[in-house]
Amino acid sequence: EGFKMCPLGLQFVTSQRIRPFDLYEFSLDLGDASPRSSIPTQCTGAVVKCRKQPGQDKYRVWIKFLDIPEDVRGRIECVSKNGKHLCHYCENF
Repeated sequence: EGFKMCPLGLQFVTSQRIRPFDLYEFSLDLGDASPRSSIPTQCTGAVVKCRKQPGQDKYRVWIKFLDIPEDVRGRIECVSKNGKHLCHYCENF
């Protein structure tokens, strides 16, 4: 439940508070289990929310991808479905 990834962005839990609207660069490998299927992708994401987890010293962070082409979004959806990492919103579509 700690990590989710979908065509919209990332969601994860961390021990550090992250400021909303900060920008981060990501290097994603969107290949499947085969070493030959590696598809490295660079993208930028913005922190849209950082919320303290109830009763814990941890924070749930939501990051929105800003610059991913549609074909790469489709690959993210495929990899996330196969790895069971889709966010709850995308699981419903």
